Amino acid sequence: MAPQHGIHRQQPGAGAALLIATRQGWRSYGTNGYFAENLASELTRYFPEAARFPLTEITHTQDEFDVELDIGRGFRAVGRKAELEISGVLDRRQFSAPDFQLGESGAALSNVYLPCSAGRLSEFGVEWPGSPAVYPGPRGPSSSAYIAVAESWVM
Repeated sequence: MAPQHGIHRQQPGAGAALLIATRQGWRSYGTNGYFAENLASELTRYFPEAARFPLTEITHTQDEFDVELDIGRGFRAVGRKAELEISGVLDRRQFSAPDFQLGESGAALSNVYLPCSAGRLSEFGVEWPGSPAVYPGPRGPSSSAYIAVAESWVM
């Protein structure tokens, strides 16, 4: 799958934001453009998967999502303008980065990592081509399509 994307929920002052990073630029969907822009610029851009996509600006589209999460099967976020589905959970393991770099500063990050075998992203009814890259990792299978649950940050 070409773009980097993610849904983030339950952050202070906001509902949900779907962030999509491509070589052509960053886009967000959700109810709060300010939240989505801050989430992208303060956290998401520093993840290794997103670092290859320069964040110079982000365009925002208002949208609301219905979100379903089943840690045994996958995740689905359906909006009127964008939809993301990640499924085929391959493994479930703890991830911890005690000094995750966020630009000039660091933070402690922990979550439960669920690599998945399938993913689908569509914008305005047009589905992105491609599929996730699944590969063996040192602690089990890994994938470019994954779900992170029980995520916590200490800044």
